[in-house]
Amino acid sequence: MAWIRWRRDTAQLMAPVWENGHSHQQYLGSLGSEYSVPPHRRAHITARFPTVLIDWEAINRAVATGPQGTPPLSPTAWTWATVEWQLEVWSETGLAWDQTERQALPFAALVLRN
Repeated sequence: MAWIRWRRDTAQLMAPVWENGHSHQQYLGSLGSEYSVPPHRRAHITARFPTVLIDWEAINRAVATGPQGTPPLSPTAWTWATVEWQLEVWSETGLAWDQTERQALPFAALVLRN
């Protein structure tokens, strides 16, 4: 199962690999300092490492949380990347107020992403 290793504010996707009876960590890719893993990066990593089990939901939660020891930001201090990520979460978890809004949230996130 893949996990996140932090190097300062950059997330790196890692996985355990067994060779000749020994375990070591394999670097799968850099996830940057975004608040979620973009679909093109997911597809690239999955294509390069098809046998590695990756729970992308757990990875996105870990990336969004940030490195250990960093306090959560107040919504007044959110960057546009944080707002984008939160819009995606609200649309996927159904915390939006109604169906129309839930469908509009991913489009709002897309506007912020581009």
